[in-house]
Amino acid sequence: MDAVDDVTGRLAYTLTRQIAEVQQGYTAFAENDVLFAKITPCMENGKAAIARRLVNSVGFGSTEFHVLRASEETLPEWIFYFVRKKSTRELAEQFMTGSAGQRRVPASFLSEVSIPKPDLKVQKVLIERLERADRLRRLRQYALTISDQYLQNVFLEMFGDPETNPKGWEISTLDDMDADFRYGTSKKSDYPPVGVPVLRIPNVLNRHIDLSDLKYSQLDAGEERRLTLQRGDILFVRTNGNPDYVGRCTVFDSDEKFVYASYLIRARIASEEINPWFLEAFLQHQEGRKKMLPFIRTTAGQSNISVEGLGQIPVPRPPLELQQQYALVVQKHERLRRMQVEALRQAEQLYETLLEEAFGNQN
Repeated sequence: MDAVDDVTGRLAYTLTRQIAEVQQGYTAFAENDVLFAKITPCMENGKAAIARRLVNSVGFGSTEFHVLRASEETLPEWIFYFVRKKSTRELAEQFMTGSAGQRRVPASFLSEVSIPKPDLKVQKVLIERLERADRLRRLRQYALTISDQYLQNVFLEMFGDPETNPKGWEISTLDDMDADFRYGTSKKSDYPPVGVPVLRIPNVLNRHIDLSDLKYSQLDAGEERRLTLQRGDILFVRTNGNPDYVGRCTVFDSDEKFVYASYLIRARIASEEINPWFLEAFLQHQEGRKKMLPFIRTTAGQSNISVEGLGQIPVPRPPLELQQQYALVVQKHERLRRMQVEALRQAEQLYETLLEEAFGNQN
């Protein structure tokens, strides 16, 4: 399953084995067959590929793939783009069977779903158009990935590898740095824009705040005042069923009024010895994550980190001037990144629009 790249829709890597080793327990497919993931969440994420460059034109893979074979009147790319389009996946989701976490698209769905079948010349024209839009989408995604890697490289160049601390920075805990922690509101929030906007777990990404899914809540004046965020505050995800999400954090970098929900913790650093953008970068580095893990607890399927746990995390403390130089790099990078994100959003929208125009909405 991991061999299929979600973004490119290609076989990312393959292994060559004797047929006797894979005849049982695997799904067989041939050159130009379309592989379509049947299990959640891979299907919803659009995991699919055209089998190409197979040794001896035959392959074996996960049983969690449906295998679709084009006829003489249909191109493999036509089938591939059909199963990749959003409305097809949304329709397939309605027919999934099984329990949570193990739900699958049955073969009966694929045998019954209707796919438009223009003549081959029309298919080729539409496929070329879709491939151009798909290529643009992937280039925008690649540019965003390179941009994020650049920022990681700047951090390492300025501060050294946090695991070995080669520059011998002093180590302090967040409690030592007079961090003020506060839990968010437990008041219910909803989509109509009544009240004040509330940041929740879906809004807090690693190093970024996503405002595309924003809810609002009406708070009394005292609670609103206590929970209103200030530029430079750090928001932490404090609880989640996925332990990898716990401790995820980002700096709040806005003068607009926002509050935050109870599954988040706000940290406001009083000490002038630490810069929030440096702190965020360290905590999102693998070494910062390693320092955080001992303070994450799991009970009843939920992982949590407390205010007390956050306060005990050891953090290197480079000279403040150096931290501030890094913060300026981050803020310039974020302005560029916002433009890159918008460019990617537009490319994704164009791609999905062309898919729907090519096939028509199936819902």
